[in-house]
Amino acid sequence: MLLLLGLICISPVSALSVTGSKYMETLPPGSVALHGIHIKAEQGDDPFDLHAEVMGFTNGPDGAYQPLTTKEDTGPYSARRFISLDRTQIRVEPGTSQEIKATITLPQDVGSGGRYAIIYLRSQPREQGQIGFITAVAVPVMITISGTEPLEAGTITGITTGTIATGQPFTVTTGFSNTGNHHYYRLTDTVVVSDAHGVISTASVGPAPYAIVPGSVVQFRVPVDSPLPVGTYTVQSTVTKEDGTILDQKSVNFEVAIPFTPPPTSTTITLTPQAEGVLVSPDGRYSVTFPAGSVLSSVDVTLKPVLLDQIPSATEDITIGSSTFVVEGLAGLLAKPATVRVKYSEDDLRAAQGDAGSLKLARFDAGGNTWNILPTTRDGDTLVAQSDRMGTWAVVSAQGGAGIGIDANMLMILGGIIAVVVILLVAFMLKKKKNSP
Repeated sequence: MLLLLGLICISPVSALSVTGSKYMETLPPGSVALHGIHIKAEQGDDPFDLHAEVMGFTNGPDGAYQPLTTKEDTGPYSARRFISLDRTQIRVEPGTSQEIKATITLPQDVGSGGRYAIIYLRSQPREQGQIGFITAVAVPVMITISGTEPLEAGTITGITTGTIATGQPFTVTTGFSNTGNHHYYRLTDTVVVSDAHGVISTASVGPAPYAIVPGSVVQFRVPVDSPLPVGTYTVQSTVTKEDGTILDQKSVNFEVAIPFTPPPTSTTITLTPQAEGVLVSPDGRYSVTFPAGSVLSSVDVTLKPVLLDQIPSATEDITIGSSTFVVEGLAGLLAKPATVRVKYSEDDLRAAQGDAGSLKLARFDAGGNTWNILPTTRDGDTLVAQSDRMGTWAVVSAQGGAGIGIDANMLMILGGIIAVVVILLVAFMLKKKKNSP
């Protein structure tokens, strides 16, 4: 398994291939084993230099394999000190391959369970004046000590629900630590949300593709897609092995202060010049009505939710609510403006400090790098605005009303039209004056 890390700049080692990219064996105490790692460059590539080093082994929060420095690698299940390399520097020419041989020497008193390390290969900087990527390959080494009892155990270290806001994903995050002496694959985390009346939602993630090694702490992130009224809830998280064995199970309570509605899934329609098209989110909160003649040819248009942390920030006088979405598929101006309708949420109202009159629809103008607040009307709890452009949208709270709804690109077009009109008027007046008796 390859782990590509640390991309720095331009021009990577594009066709680097590695065989022997994983070592997983069962060895007895006091044994010696060899492992070869072959690195090849394709014909036509630039030559490159690699540095090899034996490092510790851990999992990142997402489970991905990460090397540990000598200072960091202090756990009892490290195999780093048992592995030596026949060389630590190699140069690979185009169309050739090089081999690094690793010797694994287990002491007689190695202990029980598993031992772990990473053989880390990293490309060296190019010659002075050349800029390039640094490409790294992590070769995991996973050794099971034969004749000993592997202990596969784990503990849930914490359960968090984060901020719960309508229109934004609600994710239960479970921290989990391998407290045994052996790795395991394909873990699954199952989350059950319930209240006093029973189970409301069940969801899971997994099986995890990585081996979780002893001492590592990983995170499972499980989205909750069920509406939650105001109240007190219990979330139970259960981490299991591939065979269904439960490693740990814990529960925590959490409060929902404002009714939670999960974000809509994406939806797509095909617009044609001849007919009106209505793009509606599955939950009905967002809709865009395109009149007949708004497009000049058939085109697929998609509406999908977007996370708050994935949209551009606003100026201090604008507060973005929780209702955020994007309409994709339309690159330019519509021939006729579309009508956008959004049912605002209590979280949007909270962003406006309870002032529904300050809620507006806004579209991000990429050309001007700013949020364009559109003239917005209210129909009950629904905000309505028109625009001849799509893109990223949000319910915002803004004092002082909306602008005229024209973005920077449109202003340039209007400016050009006005300039042409002025020139024509001046030319007409000069001609009229010249022809006067």
